[in-house]
Amino acid sequence: MQARRNNEISPRSLIALLGPLEEERDVLMADRRRHSAQVVKREEMSVEVVEEWETLPIERKRALVRESISAVVVHPVGRGGRFDPDSVEISWRQLE
Repeated sequence: MQARRNNEISPRSLIALLGPLEEERDVLMADRRRHSAQVVKREEMSVEVVEEWETLPIERKRALVRESISAVVVHPVGRGGRFDPDSVEISWRQLE
């Protein structure tokens, strides 16, 4: 819009640009709404899982771990070094 204020773009060109920009805005807003809903759902699920973890059967615990983690990387700690929990990197699954 700065270009329009500086008379670097004509009103006709500006109007022609608005359609695609509004479509892009609508797609981005829909993506944001979908992502926000997924975050809320995951947070609700997380609270439930934390509260119920001890009472869940092992099969359910395994399924939750498989659904939540895509990879676990254990980085080397050096020769003769003891296990360091900070050397473990968990790669969480992305929200879909």
